[in-house]
Amino acid sequence: MFSALRRARWPICPAAPDGTASITWTPSRSGWHRLTVRGVTRDGTVTQPREHSFTVRESKPSITSYLYSEYDPMGGIGVPGSFRFSSELPSTVEFVYQLNDGPEQTVAVTDGTAADLTVTPDRGFRNTLTVRSRSASGELSPAATFVFTVSTSPTVGSTTYPYGETSGGAGVPGVFTFTPRMPNVQTYVYQFDNGPETTVPAGPDGTASVTLTPTEARWYPLSVFAVDAAGNRSDLTYHWFVVQG
Repeated sequence: MFSALRRARWPICPAAPDGTASITWTPSRSGWHRLTVRGVTRDGTVTQPREHSFTVRESKPSITSYLYSEYDPMGGIGVPGSFRFSSELPSTVEFVYQLNDGPEQTVAVTDGTAADLTVTPDRGFRNTLTVRSRSASGELSPAATFVFTVSTSPTVGSTTYPYGETSGGAGVPGVFTFTPRMPNVQTYVYQFDNGPETTVPAGPDGTASVTLTPTEARWYPLSVFAVDAAGNRSDLTYHWFVVQG
């Protein structure tokens, strides 16, 4: 059995004269672990195993967002989102965080070893939030990173044909206003009722308005995206409404 342990490459630790032994082990990951120990007598007899289970704390903070996520574009530039930073380290007193390449900021612990705050993205598409916890002695934890996607889709507004409502009528024109969610918008490209794509220039304030006239009493789709001065396209917005019969 002792030879089998060696073949299985179990680490062997010599015992002291009193039969005890000590080892030093450094965890490579957080979470649940199990240590299994067998004793070996002088004649090579291997004892039954004894197990010791334990959990290693995560040294990096965890980051939770109540609006933003990595894959689904949400919110918008300047739209604040609620976040929660939490730490498994019991001596945490505050968090140091940085949004994209902006300045480092701090927020004090408000709930045990956690803090609730709002973070306002300063750009569309991909944003990166980096967070470290700080202990009462001033020691900083390793950094945790949260990547989230900010929507750049323009908003569409119409008093005659509000989103998702039944209103107006066949032959009744409606004005639709496009408002940007990213800077330096030059044009909008829209498609009404699955027709051809049409481009309309943005005004000095980045908005644009078009007049559309439905011809029948039914539901109509309108899709819009913006294009900035560098040629970057925004996310797509959908606006649908029902024409009253």
